Amino acid sequence: MKTFLVEIYLDRWVSKSDLTLRHLLVATIEERNLAEVVEETSSPEMIEVVLEVSDNKKIEEDLKSLLISLGFNQYKIQDISNENEDV
Repeated sequence: MKTFLVEIYLDRWVSKSDLTLRHLLVATIEERNLAEVVEETSSPEMIEVVLEVSDNKKIEEDLKSLLISLGFNQYKIQDISNENEDV
């Protein structure tokens, strides 16, 4: 399994419409079977979503397209798989 962290940076404090878009993002990821959403959180100026996918699945381009279509243009997609492994 691969684990990805999607950080969406906002230029203002998180608003109700941002949270609605986060829910839409999560629902769309799950409906399209892109990944399993394991966590979703918000902080004052950021939205975070943690996803798990099978090792052979490439989702970065699909995620980028989805984020842009929802109006999010400041984001970072990180493979954090190795960070979750026990040493």
